[in-house]
Parts: sequence; structure tokens; C-alpha cells
Amino acid sequence: MSATNRFLEDTYLYTVATGSSASDVAVRWDEVRTRGSRIFPSFDFREGVLALDRRSLEQASTELETVFAECSQPNWDGHGAQPVHFLTYEKTRTFLENLPSSAGVPEVNADPDGELVLEWRRGGNRLLSISIALNGRLTFIYRNGAKRMRDTLWFLDQQVPVELIRFMEILRQ
Repeated sequence: MSATNRFLEDTYLYTVATGSSASDVAVRWDEVRTRGSRIFPSFDFREGVLALDRRSLEQASTELETVFAECSQPNWDGHGAQPVHFLTYEKTRTFLENLPSSAGVPEVNADPDGELVLEWRRGGNRLLSISIALNGRLTFIYRNGAKRMRDTLWFLDQQVPVELIRFMEILRQ
């Protein structure tokens, strides 16, 4: 096995063992194939490709499609709700694709203002709710016992803000 493949395998095994998003490099066939000549120049495709378990996030993607189909028309809630725009759906799908595999499965909902919402709940008093807007604005509410926080961050360049990943990791514990 080449040194590059050994490094990738070690990184993958560390991710599985710790569930850490810090080491979650998400090496998938499509990424290696499209970036192979530049980022992984010595990667030998015949030796196999590593993959992280993304099934939980695929479940959220399926739920996202369902919510979008139900909420893409004006007045979808019968109370004057704004439709979810296709670009908001795309931004949310990209956000999900860029989450670490350790994020867990969020619930997917729509807000009456046309934004999509991802929620991670752990009991009655532990929550992370992220509302995703068309322009990449992420408005979030974090609650963990007595600690409560509300703020706005941005989803730019397909980078999930590290603060949100930390909140997801804390809720997972």
C-alpha cells in the first residue's frame, strides 16, 4: 500500500474510532476521482477507495427533498407561508453534504418565511436549530441546559462554520 493510501486509511480509522469531525476528510470516490490529479497525485485507484458512512446524512437529504416538494408553493401551510425557493433547497442540500459524518441526523422542516430548518434534538432541553436562507445566512438557536445562544453565521465556500460543528458534537455526547 502506498504512503498516500496508508495516510488516508489511518485518517479514516481515526475518524471512525473517535467520531471526530476534525479528522473527517470524507474521502469518497467522486472526490478522489475529480481531485486525484491535483490533491492526490500518487493515489493508486486499484488499491481501493475509502468511504465514510454517510447513510445518516443521506436520510436527511431524502427528508429535505420531501419537505421541499411540500413547501415549494406559496401558502403551503394555509396561513400565507412563503414558498421555499429552489436555491434555498440547493444551499441546504450543499450544507448537508458538507457536514461531518459525525453530525448525526437532523430533522428537516420549513419556516413560513421560506427558509429551511435543520434541527438536532437531545431531550427536552438540548437543541441546535439552524435556519438556512437563500443567501447562505445561517440563523441558529443553541440550547444545552441553562446555556442558550442565538446568533447568525454564514455558509460560504461550502464551509460549515466550526462553531456549529462544535455544538453538534456537544449535543452528541
